[in-house]
Amino acid sequence: GGWKQVDRIVIEGRAELITDDSGEYRPLLTEIATKDAMTATFIERGNLYRICPRRLVLRKGIRGDALIVEYAEPE
Repeated sequence: GGWKQVDRIVIEGRAELITDDSGEYRPLLTEIATKDAMTATFIERGNLYRICPRRLVLRKGIRGDALIVEYAEPE
């Protein structure tokens, strides 16, 4: 088992723009920068989005079995 048996992940949901004047922007960018400085650089030159997933589909191969993870709608 495990991630080595999955070669495709589909994320279904909604992307939410985090603007640079938002109170969340700087803390999120700092957290990302501690993990990968290059990613933070790209975000500073572009946009930062938060993905609010509705469903994850993990699949092996094009027609392989899928593991589907459903998320509850936010309240």
